[in-house]
Amino acid sequence: MAAFDIHDRVNYAVTESKLKIEKDRSMIALNLQIDESIKVSAPCMIILRFFLAV
Repeated sequence: MAAFDIHDRVNYAVTESKLKIEKDRSMIALNLQIDESIKVSAPCMIILRFFLAV
């Protein structure tokens, strides 16, 4: 089995994602469902950075 780096573990741990855009309120919401049984070994904000990176 290949070794997973932090990016792989974050992607694997997210089991569901939803993007909601409300133009009238100038709002964008990203909801991530994370399987906490998968040991990501990273704080929540680090995980969020992976999904918001351009």
